[in-house]
Amino acid sequence: MADNILKGVFKDGALVASVIQKEGHAKIMLKGAEPGDAAFAESIGKAAAACKPHVQDYAERELCAVAMTGAGNAETLPIGQAELEAMGLTKLSVMDGACGVVVRVVEAEPAPVPLAYGSLRSSTGLPDQPGLVEIPPDFPRKMHKDLGDAQKKVFEAAAQVAGRGIVRLVAFEDGGLKLAVTLKDAPPPRARSVLVPLGSFADDLAKGTSYEDIAKRMLQLRT
Repeated sequence: MADNILKGVFKDGALVASVIQKEGHAKIMLKGAEPGDAAFAESIGKAAAACKPHVQDYAERELCAVAMTGAGNAETLPIGQAELEAMGLTKLSVMDGACGVVVRVVEAEPAPVPLAYGSLRSSTGLPDQPGLVEIPPDFPRKMHKDLGDAQKKVFEAAAQVAGRGIVRLVAFEDGGLKLAVTLKDAPPPRARSVLVPLGSFADDLAKGTSYEDIAKRMLQLRT
């Protein structure tokens, strides 16, 4: 079944939304709502209400905010399970508009168990644990646009391997460039976090290691 695309079904100032309908899944694509802005939650609510007639009959009802400037603020969002249910949505996602990678997903179901970053950091290789790792706020974050070419490729490879299982992608500095990936798994556990050595993988890629070999190192990211 081909996708049915309804363009520009909602417009309000800088906010513009279209709807993509396919079997069992409707997705609202919203531009103009930036994570970190005080009006972000209000903008999501407006778009969800305006587009409700086009999504309400679908089992999965997603709103994807395409962030052109605020993707780095998507790590935490002022919208949770209760708010999504009230809006009639099953999922909220944030896409980095600069690269097309979804960096944050919130679903209308119980949130992952929070974990201290230190417990993940102390492991070796590509460690993973149940839960959602909270990165200390003093670690500098890196957006996709801030990365070098090889680093961008590793970031994109991680997103591709993880696929629809992504809950959160956070690139940051901690004695080197790291990428914390939280993935949705069937409960229990509800989610698991994996620490990817983004900087060292990018160095290997720049030295001639193939993209396919780098991707194979991250097969642990498959859900």
